[in-house]
Amino acid sequence: MKIIKSKLNGLAIVMIALSLILTSVFVPGWGYKAVAETATGDQNLIQNGDFTNGLTGFKTIGGVEIVTSPKSGDTASINGNAAYIPKGVDQNVLIAPVTLTPGEYVWQYETCISGKGGWSSAGFGISTKDGTPWSNGGALSRYTDIGTVKSYKSLNLNNNMTDNFNIESDKFYYLAYADSTDITGKRQITVNITVKQTATLYLWIAGHTAVQYINNMSLYAYEEVQTEMINGNFESGDLKGFSATKKTNNAVSVVSEKQSPEDNVTLDGSAAYLKAIDGDALQTKIRLPKGKYKWTFDLYAIKNDGGWAPIFGIATGLNNGIAYGSNSAITATAADVGSGVEVKTVNKNGFYFEYGNGQWNQKIEVSFELSEEQTLYFFICSSRICRMYIDNMAITEIDDTQTQLINGDFENGDLTGFAASVTNNGTIKVVKEKQNDSDKVTLNGNAAYFAAADGAALQTKIKLPAGKYKWKFDLYVVKTGNGWAPMFGVAKSVKDGFAYGTNSMITSEAADMRSGIAVKQFNNQAFYFDYGKGQWDHKIEITFELENEQVLYFFINSSSAAAMYVDNMELVDAATPPEPPFTPETWLVNGDFETGDFTGYNKNVGSDMKIVDKPQDSSHKVKINGKALYLPASSDTNALQTGIKLPAGSYTWKFDAYVVKTGNGWNNPFGVVTEIGSSGLAMHSATIISSTTAFNNQAGADMTDVGTAGTNYHYFKYGKGQWDSTVTVKFTLYKEQTVYFFITSHSSGDAYIDNMSLVRDEGYSDDFDSGNLSENFIVAAKGTKAQLKNKRIEYPALEETNRNTGFIYKASELTKGKYIWSFEIGGTATEAATNEILAEIGVYGKLNTEYNICSENLQKSSVSAEGAAVSENAEYYAVNIEKLNSGENATVKVTVTFTVDKNSPDPLYLSTYIPGTKFKDVWLDNWVLKKVASFENGDFELGDLTGYLNNGAAWSKVKTVTKAQADVAGANVSGNYAAYIPAGDGKNDVASFITQAVKLNKGQYTVSFDVDIVSGSDISKFWFDVYGQLADNGLYAFNSKSSVSVNAKAFDSSGTEKATGFIST
Repeated sequence: MKIIKSKLNGLAIVMIALSLILTSVFVPGWGYKAVAETATGDQNLIQNGDFTNGLTGFKTIGGVEIVTSPKSGDTASINGNAAYIPKGVDQNVLIAPVTLTPGEYVWQYETCISGKGGWSSAGFGISTKDGTPWSNGGALSRYTDIGTVKSYKSLNLNNNMTDNFNIESDKFYYLAYADSTDITGKRQITVNITVKQTATLYLWIAGHTAVQYINNMSLYAYEEVQTEMINGNFESGDLKGFSATKKTNNAVSVVSEKQSPEDNVTLDGSAAYLKAIDGDALQTKIRLPKGKYKWTFDLYAIKNDGGWAPIFGIATGLNNGIAYGSNSAITATAADVGSGVEVKTVNKNGFYFEYGNGQWNQKIEVSFELSEEQTLYFFICSSRICRMYIDNMAITEIDDTQTQLINGDFENGDLTGFAASVTNNGTIKVVKEKQNDSDKVTLNGNAAYFAAADGAALQTKIKLPAGKYKWKFDLYVVKTGNGWAPMFGVAKSVKDGFAYGTNSMITSEAADMRSGIAVKQFNNQAFYFDYGKGQWDHKIEITFELENEQVLYFFINSSSAAAMYVDNMELVDAATPPEPPFTPETWLVNGDFETGDFTGYNKNVGSDMKIVDKPQDSSHKVKINGKALYLPASSDTNALQTGIKLPAGSYTWKFDAYVVKTGNGWNNPFGVVTEIGSSGLAMHSATIISSTTAFNNQAGADMTDVGTAGTNYHYFKYGKGQWDSTVTVKFTLYKEQTVYFFITSHSSGDAYIDNMSLVRDEGYSDDFDSGNLSENFIVAAKGTKAQLKNKRIEYPALEETNRNTGFIYKASELTKGKYIWSFEIGGTATEAATNEILAEIGVYGKLNTEYNICSENLQKSSVSAEGAAVSENAEYYAVNIEKLNSGENATVKVTVTFTVDKNSPDPLYLSTYIPGTKFKDVWLDNWVLKKVASFENGDFELGDLTGYLNNGAAWSKVKTVTKAQADVAGANVSGNYAAYIPAGDGKNDVASFITQAVKLNKGQYTVSFDVDIVSGSDISKFWFDVYGQLADNGLYAFNSKSSVSVNAKAFDSSGTEKATGFIST
């Protein structure tokens, strides 16, 4: 039915105004006296079933009494009053007399049984006669004309003991066990009864060989109740689904046409129609589980007098067959979302409108929440002052499931946002301090704490749209027992309140990003760890992808084997591109330890390392700027380690290490590995991938006292004393993977670690000797592809069809600056070649999607080639072999210089493309991409003095020379170019200075350069230093009196130190 807006809106408005005047003197047109009456099926027919009023309503035999706690020696869980039945066969009985009419009934009670088993351990029965039930001959089973016991069952409420039901002849039912069986436990007994004629029955319970504590006894008439709205659009043509409707006065019917020509309603199908007659109601009785709901319906009212009408609502009981007047309306809110007319409330009896005469087109919404399963009456009352059409009635569940993680840092101080949790009487709670002195956890604010107990779970229910996600949290485990713990995961459902155990865990991957300990999976139930006793610090990440919207349960289960602290829980979009990675903070967290704790790292079990702000012994000469990590002398139980997932590339890890060596042996193992050892320590995995050097900050020279122990770790091998060094660790990843960084204590001395950084090198080099090819290389071709072979890249044979093939490097997230890309390429001429293309190369902004050969958006570059000529066109730079005889080999070193104008996440593609030409056995090797150093043009490979002050000034004598020119002068130069500084004449020395200004952040730096002095009588006049400002003339820094260097060392080619001096200018 579609209810069309009335044509009488103007009149309706007038009538409302009139009604507001008249209702102050006129009483409502009709009403009911609010006398409560509960319908059959909703009332406990056993009065005082919770024994609040003692034994009122019951009969007893023997020593039955009311108690509030177990008798001495008994075990029972009692909440409030309970009826105590002593043991003793045929001696102690609790009897509930009830008079019942024909129908189906359910008798139920809870019993706490305490004691041993035996014949008739705990019995019950139903008698048709008063008196001693087992001897009065009144067992219901003998009087089938009165009724029968249809079924009976026992549900164990706190153990898994199987109940054995027996029947004694035809008298009563009992739980039978062997004499020695301890049957102590709480049970719920349910008996289904059919009554065929009105009769008084005696429901009885006896103690027999075990005592019983009885509570929560009930007897309900059993009837089928709807669990959803049926026929809410009335298209069945009748009142199907509305069996609770009262139509004594024939006021309620279903119609398909409007019932009066004046009614301005338009019906689309059938609708319920309520005549203007008092005393009837359109009603449906529905049983709903716990939850939030909305009851909606279309209402078209034709009102002919003042007063309350229409009246509607939701109640739990009836009064004279109508829910209105039962004084049992539930708490709800109502609104007219169609016309916006105000909805008013009738105390505990529902809602009403008080508008005047007219026709009203309304859409009603009633919202309510149930804290437990409940049977409800949904009603709309007839009225003599109002005719009504009702249609499109529905009950929908309000879905208020969270759509994001709430209170993941627990700073609310409670479990807000984790309503799905099972806390098990405080097993899980929010704390702000560690709960045991022996717990080595450091809390920053609040955290969720799990006591070591089974039966609890921290859970949150969240609805997520399709996408890729990552669930992250900090987890500190204090494991004191054995078994799998902790257990956690993401599931689709819950059973008995728990997500674990539903076998519904979604497809996902879990990793420990801090300690690197392997995360295991138990079927589709949960992830878990199975390590032994100890304390473990984890950073858990679970990654998953959803193809469509889904409601998920995120859970962490408690365990009797471990106490746990959980904090910093996040749920993030894993598809979000990462931030540009070229800052240490992106890769390594808390490298300067200024947080004052171990944020970003795993501090292993039993460790006594700590963060300090001063030397830990007066003899230690270390200078600490802020905070530093202190590793006291001990065995390798002090290990700082962290796991980081990194993309393919070359990396530099640096840190300052001050070592106080007091014993013998190697100091402080460190390194980068790909796995965690079985001991939980990275240094025991034997998977090291790094190399290392160290610089002696005291001597100002590279250290030779650094070594590597097989595939396990690097180490210092100093003699006794105090050593201040800066350590540089290099490694290359050929694919995205998680690697683990570690620094470990040693018994030979204390160590202080600070200023740790990790950066991806802005460039990449590969001689292909490792046999691994970085995933950043793209090998593309129309036909056969090039391949890594014989420690170089080899292209397909010339005779192969469609040899056209490219070897491409995807350079991601380059930062602003100049880059030099170089490689060697060669091949053999199959016939005499003149000005023949060996390779087409270039730096491109995008790939050609046809077959991934770069040919789009060529970047302007400077290209040179030793052993070949270079030509340029719009699509590529050609490396041309000018002349080569058949069978001769060509080897060419290509250098490409290009500029990146701005920082950008968009990649560039460095392509070497081999067309089908006159060369065979084509190969490529020694591939290098590097950014011009912090000193712009520090290797002078640009062929000029770009980046230096006074570049090109007419008076300057400094210039660049080629390697060939340097060779003639007797200088040993690496690379293609060098800067030439002529000897000064003592009059115009400014002409012989080379200076560059570099902006630096706070920190320690080392400046190094190669110099080859080939002439001059007084080399003391070779000056160099680092200054804070220029001299007054603004042309050079010498004489500015602003030197900032600490020391300087010079070594000849054999490593022998040469004398250096200092001039105080």
